[in-house]
Amino acid sequence: MTICHLLVGPPSSGKTTFARHFQEILPGAVIINTDRIRAELFGDEEIQGPWPAVEAIVVERIRSAVQAGKPVIYDATNVRRCWRMGLLKKLALPEAQWVAWVLKTPLETSLQWNQQRDRKVPEKIIQDYYQNLKQFAVEPAEGFLTTIEVDPSKTTDLAATLQQELKKIESSHRNHKNRYKHFELHRYSRLLDFDRLMHLISLLGRYPGLGELHEQEPLELLKLLNAEHLPTFLEPIDEIAAIMQAQHGWIYADPEALARDLMWLEDNGFLGKEVSAQELHIPPLEGEPDFLCHTYSDRDAFQRLMGTIHYIINNPLSQKLENDDPKNDEDETGPNSEKGKQHRTTLKQVNQLAEQLQNAKIVLVDPLPMLRKDIEWVLNPYRILPDYKLRKGYFLGTGILNRTDLLCIYDIARKHVQGLDDVQAKKTVAEFEQRLRWAQIDPGKHYPVRSISSSSIVDPQLLGNEAFITEHQSNELETDIRQGNLVQICRRKGVASYGDRPPSENVWPLQILFHNIGWYLGYEVADGERQGLFCFERLDRLYRGDGPTKKRKVQAQWQALAQLETLCKHSFGIFFGHDVTQQKCFLAATSRERQKLMEPLQLRFTETLFSFVSEGTQKFPRTQVQMTPPKNRDIHHLDKNTREGLYGLKLDQNFPSHPYCMKIKLPIWSFEDVTLKAWILGMGPGVRVVGPERFKTWVSHELTAAAELYRST
Repeated sequence: MTICHLLVGPPSSGKTTFARHFQEILPGAVIINTDRIRAELFGDEEIQGPWPAVEAIVVERIRSAVQAGKPVIYDATNVRRCWRMGLLKKLALPEAQWVAWVLKTPLETSLQWNQQRDRKVPEKIIQDYYQNLKQFAVEPAEGFLTTIEVDPSKTTDLAATLQQELKKIESSHRNHKNRYKHFELHRYSRLLDFDRLMHLISLLGRYPGLGELHEQEPLELLKLLNAEHLPTFLEPIDEIAAIMQAQHGWIYADPEALARDLMWLEDNGFLGKEVSAQELHIPPLEGEPDFLCHTYSDRDAFQRLMGTIHYIINNPLSQKLENDDPKNDEDETGPNSEKGKQHRTTLKQVNQLAEQLQNAKIVLVDPLPMLRKDIEWVLNPYRILPDYKLRKGYFLGTGILNRTDLLCIYDIARKHVQGLDDVQAKKTVAEFEQRLRWAQIDPGKHYPVRSISSSSIVDPQLLGNEAFITEHQSNELETDIRQGNLVQICRRKGVASYGDRPPSENVWPLQILFHNIGWYLGYEVADGERQGLFCFERLDRLYRGDGPTKKRKVQAQWQALAQLETLCKHSFGIFFGHDVTQQKCFLAATSRERQKLMEPLQLRFTETLFSFVSEGTQKFPRTQVQMTPPKNRDIHHLDKNTREGLYGLKLDQNFPSHPYCMKIKLPIWSFEDVTLKAWILGMGPGVRVVGPERFKTWVSHELTAAAELYRST
């Protein structure tokens, strides 16, 4: 049996020097160095060239040396586990046993040594390789007799150190086997199978729809495959295998093994089925136990880990923290710094998750110590948990909601599309429903407790493709709004128009709003006589013109949106008049000054009608409305401000039939708003307008004209 040696370490960690010293104490040892092979193949070791060509020579020379009974020292970085395990798998040499020598040279030292080399390696590569080793440490379970760590920068007599370590190989191997000899093995006791399952869970969490990305997200799939053109996939498992190979290495990309993993995940409630963590079925080991164990080779450890993942999938973001808002956040390194808060929060969340696991009987003994190890050894390195700090609890991938929450959100979204006829959201909701079904969550079995009765009065199918309300145009308009693009809006011929508006004008679109009967575009006029005017206009009446192309800063877009929302907040509806100066004056005023700029609408109601109208306590901003306290109403939280503010008016004895008062302060333009006029007229004789006088006169005239109309017939 020939013992061979595989060096592991980033560039400039001292591997080549280490290999030369090693060769001196190993008679007949052959050094196989990938840089020298590149120089042979491509004329210069700096030319990386295609790896398969280099690898073929590496495999050939290792096999020749082993067949000649010579030990091999393989001098390459070998920092990724798939590289190490992939090489051993391709070699398939039962007559050779391998020892991994991990060079633990500090990063700072490697960067210094790199500066002294003739052929310098970019520092980013060295740092990335260090991170690879930190993410997945070298384990005997990869196929090694043992692993030995050496720091060349701290070893004064490297040859003596190597000789000492060589003597320990057999005992280290024996100790490792003894440590795990009582394990109850299972299907994922082999490290290759365990790694593949963990990588698969990570991919499923981060890329919803895995297996169908070639149809749903082709651009995302191209990035994942690092390819220029999409290959043809006959089955979803072929796509998954291709992604696995591109992201984690060919050794994990066996389609048959991945299909078995997916079936196991599905049967045990990780992919949609409702299965409790206590009911997880751990399959037995397949084949002979011809391998060294890893940490989760034992059935109990694996079941605990998978139970934890299962719990997080089904209870996302359930580690809620309270009172975690330190006042002093100035110290960048202290306990109240951002880093300090994240560390403290993480510890609290780990403790809370451990308690939840014990309460759910997933772990019966104190779970905290091993939970910390599970996070350190599996959940973080395999990227099963998100890469960023979790402030509100744990979740996997995009799984931030449980099954019940998903169905509730779907129900809301579906009613939104159906009730408000949102053409833009139809595609998203259809995809949402499809993915719920893929996850074996049937939306049809969810009872529709809530619904929306309001709907748009306009059928988009009766409009031309150029109308803003159609799906394609809505998409482009949303992009224009987010990017701050100038748009020329044109008004369709023959549509209703309120006020004197030109056939077309250039505007800054700000928001799309559903209001009462349909979808409206909120915008700021960009030029011309109406420049600076904020308006809302029905989407179905508008289409895009061939106006100038222009963009403004996103900050200006946000500022304009804030102004639009201020006008909405204080007005009766979404009509803001036709006077730019009035709007600017109102927006420039302070809150107190705005109260003076508004005029009170004074109303008197019958007791019956007032009992209905007075229930609308959020119809107007609290600072703009006052009313008589409703008779015999049970009002909660009636503090002094509410009693003197909202309910601060007394009964008006001057109007015995209409004694209940309401005073609403509104901007001047609101008295021209058709929705206000319709509201007043719609209440008929149950309401009486007291002021302002001009509005009272208008109401009287309208009612008189209507009465005359019916008298004449």
